[in-house]
Amino acid sequence: MTKKQKEILEKIVSKTPCKWIEESNKRFEEKEKYIGTFLDGYFSDKKVEFGMQYYSMLNNAIDIAENKWKQYKKQKL
Repeated sequence: MTKKQKEILEKIVSKTPCKWIEESNKRFEEKEKYIGTFLDGYFSDKKVEFGMQYYSMLNNAIDIAENKWKQYKKQKL
């Protein structure tokens, strides 16, 4: 196999669905860790007890965390 053929094969293999899925999973895990850390800090600052107020604040906090994640990704690029 020539060097050129090896390069072409590596390009094809690097773009296979399995590779894409692995990269997608890594990005998802990074996002989940970021949002989880944000929520931990958010609720420890607010000192909210479990109940209806908790669910309302959780929905708001998730929205805030997702917006922060988008800002973080834009800055990272």
